[in-house]
Amino acid sequence: MKTRWVRRALSRFVPALALAVLLARVVQGQRVCCEGDTWLKWSHEAKKTYVWGFSSAYAKGYENACRRMDELWVGPVGREPESDPLRKCLAAEVGLSKSADYYADAVTDLYRRYSGDRDIGIEEVVEQLAKGLTIEQIHHHPFFRHATPPEKPPTSNTPHS
Repeated sequence: MKTRWVRRALSRFVPALALAVLLARVVQGQRVCCEGDTWLKWSHEAKKTYVWGFSSAYAKGYENACRRMDELWVGPVGREPESDPLRKCLAAEVGLSKSADYYADAVTDLYRRYSGDRDIGIEEVVEQLAKGLTIEQIHHHPFFRHATPPEKPPTSNTPHS
């Protein structure tokens, strides 16, 4: 009786597990498509609101992570402010130092100029802009699960014979 119950359970569990593994392999290398298309449908005010919300959440999340790291820190802490792990962590944050208009316009510009980049997440683009990358540099940036465009061969100014 017990073996019949075990066989029945396994006969249901094994196929479900196999399906889950198969689906995980298919989904693992894919991106959600296409946030850029959605972004381009939004009003400028909605885009600015997104940037403001992203900026606020990013800063709060970064601060929370640094504070949690500080709570769990087991290494030595020097007396100088430069060697304080919490201060070092907080100082390394990438801040969105430009206006919401700047980020909204730059994200829009990227998605309009490079339609193949519309699978790059909005937050990924904003973060790279905050790091100081240009639209062209973001277009060539090696995002995870996104094919970067091939490099163009250098052109020669000499006439061909």
